[in-house]
Amino acid sequence: MEAENWDGFYRFQATKPRMQSYQCSFYFAKYQAGKKEEAFEGASELWLSGKSIAKECDPLFEVWDEAGMRNDELILQRMQLAFTTRNGRLVNYLKDLTESDKASKNAVAIYKLYKSRSHLKAYAEEQPQTEYNKKVTMSALRQLTYTEGEPQLAIDLLDGVAKAQGYSEAEYQQTADYIAYSLINTDDEELAKWRDATLMKSTNQTWLERRARLAIQHQDWASLELWIERMPEKARNSKRWQYWLARTEIAQGDVEQGKARMKTILGYRNFYSLAAADYLKVPARYNSTVMADKSASITQFESSLARIKELIDVDKITAAKREWRWLLARATMNSNALWLNMRLNEIGIT
Repeated sequence: MEAENWDGFYRFQATKPRMQSYQCSFYFAKYQAGKKEEAFEGASELWLSGKSIAKECDPLFEVWDEAGMRNDELILQRMQLAFTTRNGRLVNYLKDLTESDKASKNAVAIYKLYKSRSHLKAYAEEQPQTEYNKKVTMSALRQLTYTEGEPQLAIDLLDGVAKAQGYSEAEYQQTADYIAYSLINTDDEELAKWRDATLMKSTNQTWLERRARLAIQHQDWASLELWIERMPEKARNSKRWQYWLARTEIAQGDVEQGKARMKTILGYRNFYSLAAADYLKVPARYNSTVMADKSASITQFESSLARIKELIDVDKITAAKREWRWLLARATMNSNALWLNMRLNEIGIT
């Protein structure tokens, strides 16, 4: 494209496009229009991707490289991104682009680690403490756990790798959380102990809720109470977990307190409000000016609701959702079941 055409492109496209290929042309047009600093900033941003980049970026990257803007640091950062996304071809390609001996050794080490996680301990100890090296080791530990099915090895390496690469407390916990989550259904007693000790220090709501659901599956009420108490306040006070906290209190003999707690979630258009009504054997009533009959009969749905309750009791949430959708499909205005017609993301199960 002639220079004047690039200038026209730049004037026509005043804001950065969404598509990567158009972004490449957009920044190259800036370069042609003399806005080199903006063009090179855009090139650096596009470069830092763990995926292959559109061929339309080649002209931009060429002038960016010729200007000396592509350095070893950026190459190693991109290798880390490719490592994390498990893009082996890109890792292999990038390892040959570094120039300094130090960077080249680092790049080769990343490539070797990608080919075999057995190099992880040596990699963590021998490579400098940089953000990209730290992220490479964190990714390697996760890949050991999930991709290679070696959580015990990941546990054995975690402390040494974290110390060698200078993990912060948050980074250590985040990595440990991933390993622990992979052990959610383990039958190994020692691994289960490590999992629980790790998750007890976690603030990750997803992991804590999953561990709580495991306690529900095993009817481990004392443990369930502990996991609910570990959750963030907003989650802990949700109708879902207030329902289960009430169940733990009732199961452990504090019946009056449990029933009192359960009564606080009655009267809402919510899955667990309905479950509480069913558990307490009281009519499902909803305070709504939309409904003429506030105590709508649910007789024809009793068998389905009983089935949903059974599924909730063993925390088979996916199956409960499936039954709930089927129930919604049957509900009509004429059946006095308007209260059933609520969005799934409002029913309190995830």
